[in-house]
Amino acid sequence: MLAWSGHNCLRSAIATVADVHVDRVPRPEDFFDPVYGFDLSGYSEAMADRLGYRFRVLGWSECPPRGRDWVAVMRTSRADDPHHAIACRGRQLLCDPSGIFRAYQQDALEYGLMLVAA
Repeated sequence: MLAWSGHNCLRSAIATVADVHVDRVPRPEDFFDPVYGFDLSGYSEAMADRLGYRFRVLGWSECPPRGRDWVAVMRTSRADDPHHAIACRGRQLLCDPSGIFRAYQQDALEYGLMLVAA
């Protein structure tokens, strides 16, 4: 499994979990509206079209999924970037595209994203 960095953190984390080249993953920036925010549903549909996976959103109590690769969306203290995505396998950190987290931290988890067949 190749750990991706140098791109949008969500895009890199998805590429790592899906084990695909990062260029195959849709750009999250294309699904952000300054008024309405991030269109997770629309992004999930684009993922289904491009990769054959869509998201299953995991609540805090469902995380981490035991023995599964998944994307953890974490809260950060950065005003310019309050959310950050990392790739995990269970509680193990596989890849933090920006190097903000050195380990998975349940107390910083906002929600999880598991890739499921479309």
